[in-house]
Amino acid sequence: SENKFVVPGSPSGVEQIKEMFGLVNEGGIHDLRYYIDLCAATIPKELMPIGCDFFSNKICLAISGPHRGAVYFWDLENQTETIFDALEGRVPDYRGCYLVADSFGEFLNCLKDTTTDDTE
Repeated sequence: SENKFVVPGSPSGVEQIKEMFGLVNEGGIHDLRYYIDLCAATIPKELMPIGCDFFSNKICLAISGPHRGAVYFWDLENQTETIFDALEGRVPDYRGCYLVADSFGEFLNCLKDTTTDDTE
């Protein structure tokens, strides 16, 4: 299946989609609304989590602002300071966020087949 994507500038370089969130279960663990609420204090307000990888890093869609429509990768491993900032009431910023594609269509076009070792 095609579920790998390149994350320019990130330490790992390539990520694999575990799941894309949908509108299911009225707020259950696989529900988009659940992740919007869960991530509200740690992900910039312009971004909406739409999926995740196997390590709970989030794939986000910019829903407002100058990069509206772009897809970002939010790296949880780089978020320790951001999480503490949120606990102290600070507004989340783009630390640990990596631009993956300028649009959702471009993101879909850049997905790679996980059955091959080709990551370019």
